[in-house]
Amino acid sequence: MSVVSIVLVVILLLMLGVLGLLLWRFNQISERVQGIEKSMSEGEGQAFLPHLKLTIHDPHLIAQKESKLAKAVGAVSPEYIRYRVYKQVAAELELALTEREINVSIEMVGLKGNGSKTTKGSFDSTSKA
Repeated sequence: MSVVSIVLVVILLLMLGVLGLLLWRFNQISERVQGIEKSMSEGEGQAFLPHLKLTIHDPHLIAQKESKLAKAVGAVSPEYIRYRVYKQVAAELELALTEREINVSIEMVGLKGNGSKTTKGSFDSTSKA
């Protein structure tokens, strides 16, 4: 055997090893996806409870009505204004429903607060302050 054929055999063996590794990893991911699909179809957890979706169409206008500094801050950080408006609305909704003795959990999902992390806060009226 020449040196070229030995190099080609080594490359072929390396490629087969990489292919085996990729197939093994694909199988792991496939099993994980099937597990998630199964748990979703069985309705585990609270994911399938009825939900309300609240969208504030113009949070910057609300902020400007509530605060004189909102216009200046909104020009620099509009995402922060949106976060603060949603946080305030969630707190007021939670307070109003708690006063009516309605237990509610309000989550803010997909909003950015002070940093770049997504905020998933929860206001739960079952714990009274």
